[in-house]
Amino acid sequence: MKIIPMPVKRFISNPRTAEFVENTIFAVSVETGLKMVGRPAFIMADKEADSKAKKKFAATKEMLYQGICLGLYLGTMKPIKHFFYEGITKFLGKNPEIKTNIDEFNRQNKIVEEKHDAMKKAVKEISDKVKRKEFKAKALDEIIELKEKISSNKALRVGKGAKELGAIIGSILMLTVVAPQISHFLIHPIMKALGVEKAEGAGH
Repeated sequence: MKIIPMPVKRFISNPRTAEFVENTIFAVSVETGLKMVGRPAFIMADKEADSKAKKKFAATKEMLYQGICLGLYLGTMKPIKHFFYEGITKFLGKNPEIKTNIDEFNRQNKIVEEKHDAMKKAVKEISDKVKRKEFKAKALDEIIELKEKISSNKALRVGKGAKELGAIIGSILMLTVVAPQISHFLIHPIMKALGVEKAEGAGH
């Protein structure tokens, strides 16, 4: 008896899936996105709430809060992650052997980025949809293979670890300090513009 359907098995075993779930930014983005949808839905489904207007007010506020946090997070994490990565690798690079491994990690990742940029440029120049799809799939497989080689190289794991540590530190900073402060500043003007606060305050 096949308990797990084949499409699910393919999805789980796909290297792209592994890359996705192991990436801190992707994981945090998905979690925040689910909160943006799930929490308002739970609030609206709560039968213990005093009124429909209050549920609408609370659900809208929660959705905006999570949405603004997610937008700020996605919009700023790339430079923040790079900033912390540079700091961590500079500190670790005081050890000559580790510096050599980090430099090689950076070199290999630059090759991956260049191949990815070249692929996007080439895809735009292919007019036939079928050929474009086939070319893109083949190019992505080559890029994923390169990434797997980087991940499997023990000497380069210090670079990957520093990269993800930078993302973790940046994520904590953004989602616990910066984004909440900015969100609270923006939420009420937005809700007022939507007319939600007025409806809640009037008790309708």
